Amino acid sequence: DRGANEVRIMTLEGEDVHTIGQGQLKYPNDVAVDSCGNILVMDTGNERVAVFSPRGQLMASVLQGTFKDRGNTHSYISVNPLTGAISVSMDDIHKVAILCPPISSG
Repeated sequence: DRGANEVRIMTLEGEDVHTIGQGQLKYPNDVAVDSCGNILVMDTGNERVAVFSPRGQLMASVLQGTFKDRGNTHSYISVNPLTGAISVSMDDIHKVAILCPPISSG
């Protein structure tokens, strides 16, 4: 929920399960889940990728300052299901980053 600065985890039926990132995110723009179940959030306003455990605990901030918030920024994150590589892109500055291997929640 970009306006509420949080990520809402929901069932397929649309029921809220829990919310993560309250007070930790600023304009979250995209979300992906890696092979370990970690939740990766493109935290545009904080200029980072925020990595949360499957239970919603903040584990890491990745690529801090790499992607600048230009006010109307659209940024995207995805995880390759075969290799586990994480790709992050930001339209405003025409930049892409690829991270491998995935972050372990162990």
